[in-house]
Amino acid sequence: MNRINIVRGVIGLACALAASAGQAQVFSVSPGSPVPPAGTTGTGQYDLVVAGGPAVITDVNVIISITHTWNSDLDIILVPPAGGVYIHLCSDVGGPDDNFINTRFDQSATTLITTGVAPFTGSFRPEGGDVMWRAAAAIALPGSSLADLSALNGTNSNGTWSLIIDDDAGRDLGTLNNFTIELNGFGDPNTIIGSCCLSSGCQVISQADCATQGGSFNGPNTDCGIDSFAISTPSTGSAFESIAATGTNLGVVSNADDVTENVQIGFSFTYFGTPFTDMNVSSNGNIQFPPSNSAIWTNVAIPNTAAPNNMIAPLWDDLNPFIQGDVYVQTLGTAGTDLRTIVSWEGVTQFALVTNENFQVVLFENGAFEFRYGAITPETPAGDYTIGYENAAGTSGGSIAGSEIGAGDTARRFTLVPGVNPCNSSACPACPADFDQDGGVTGSDIGAFFAEFEQGGACGDTDLDGGITGGDIAAFFAAFEAGGC
Repeated sequence: MNRINIVRGVIGLACALAASAGQAQVFSVSPGSPVPPAGTTGTGQYDLVVAGGPAVITDVNVIISITHTWNSDLDIILVPPAGGVYIHLCSDVGGPDDNFINTRFDQSATTLITTGVAPFTGSFRPEGGDVMWRAAAAIALPGSSLADLSALNGTNSNGTWSLIIDDDAGRDLGTLNNFTIELNGFGDPNTIIGSCCLSSGCQVISQADCATQGGSFNGPNTDCGIDSFAISTPSTGSAFESIAATGTNLGVVSNADDVTENVQIGFSFTYFGTPFTDMNVSSNGNIQFPPSNSAIWTNVAIPNTAAPNNMIAPLWDDLNPFIQGDVYVQTLGTAGTDLRTIVSWEGVTQFALVTNENFQVVLFENGAFEFRYGAITPETPAGDYTIGYENAAGTSGGSIAGSEIGAGDTARRFTLVPGVNPCNSSACPACPADFDQDGGVTGSDIGAFFAEFEQGGACGDTDLDGGITGGDIAAFFAAFEAGGC
């Protein structure tokens, strides 16, 4: 694919933000590719694939971020998917100054790029017209020039867009950090938020800040690997199991209204990447992991940034164990097999009503959890119950409708799906102890390993015997307890 002085090939499918009418569709790649491709003189072609874009363009803008010393070395053109034509973005601008930082080519901009000053942050009209292309350039001009970006209106946006950059002088070099196409609207890089790969790791920041810090932007609305949970209905083994006769009665929450009580989990339970050994149980049908400790009874839809957060809610509502019912906790099972801790609300009534609610949350050592329901009062009106989970910030989570639970006698299982850090390698970890490849040996590695193991994924074969067996669990924990390989 690579030859001296030339790079061809698709950098990758663009990350896209498909917006509603009147807003931009933004497609972006952050290749981190050298400019020029080799040495200090040469021509590079950098491709961005638009899929699912508008069939008819009404407006198109181009944003680039390039770190490069001596800007006037560069001639830059844009080739649309139809090919055979190009838009002359700029040539030899900026003199000896450096960089294009969030440079937005917009035909409606008031400032022409040739009158701008490096690093050209902001909106500029492209130079337009014919480009004086170097005869020795490794990539020939693709055809004739279009007058300006507005000439693309009415064409189809889908396909491969190519940014061709010719570095026609020696001694200086740089990197293409970002190439973005805005279609049918305005997308300000200062307000486009997503994950950015920096030398310090992954951060969720604006596209503008990512470029300023020399990072690689992964696209709008991307994250650094937030855990989530796949919700399913277990077929067997998840019936409501009363622990009134065997569990510990939680004296505080069982004998008061709108209170919480701190209890030990019995093992380390990893939730959104953080291990916890204790939890706060609310009389109002939820548990929270420290420091969250709210007894609020006015339940709302989740995720929600208001308290409580870091929460698992089998049935968050205004409940009153002080009037009727009790709350229990018990740890059962064997480590490595079926170790679990149950928090059970049994015979609890709703506030100012006469009801009988029986439900529980079951935490498993692999990071999964279940909601198990005995007999409960069907939700009335719709939305009266809050059932689900959310992270410590209240920005990520999931929920199920109370109507799904009906009158009870059902269960839901939440299986950990570890977030994928876009700045980490997608290959299996070199050392199983750092299974999530974040550079540390922490509780999140346990959750990541068991998620892969339970799905039968290839990376679950930590003992390298070709199968997914109990031996892989032993191999993982041997490396984990040793703190690494």
